[in-house]
Amino acid sequence: MTLEEIDEAISIMQSQEKTYVNIGRMTKEIIWQSLEQGRLWCGGYELGSFLKSNPDDIMFCVLPDVKNGDVTASIEHTLIQAICWENNVRILKVDDKEKLSQLLVGRQKKKKNKNENLETVSCVLLEYPSKTFSSEEKEVCEFYKWNQKFGQSSKHIIQLPV
Repeated sequence: MTLEEIDEAISIMQSQEKTYVNIGRMTKEIIWQSLEQGRLWCGGYELGSFLKSNPDDIMFCVLPDVKNGDVTASIEHTLIQAICWENNVRILKVDDKEKLSQLLVGRQKKKKNKNENLETVSCVLLEYPSKTFSSEEKEVCEFYKWNQKFGQSSKHIIQLPV
């Protein structure tokens, strides 16, 4: 990479940072949209089952950050990440399992969904919409591409709003 390319990359990063200030709110919104439209699946088992039949239909796998000391969750997340990477599924990491569960359970009470137990969330799969992307989905996809371009896609943890 030349000095000019580095300067260009830095200016792009600085201009894009302002766009992604509300990425947590947008991520929350695309999770809600997927839940309401019946495009959301919860759990590692569902991930494996769904990938066998429809690997190209998954838009994102949302993984909550694992707390230090939770060895079982850490192993499960490592396996989920490996399956996602092997099948070219984009991974979004969020800050807290409890926030993710509360977000899903609170929204599910308002709308029936195919997922019976949203309180124990190891991962959340979001299918592609059948029609067009919403503005939030486009923005989260752009955020993912931007992070991937700069090698940050697996490191960035999105802060979900309460």
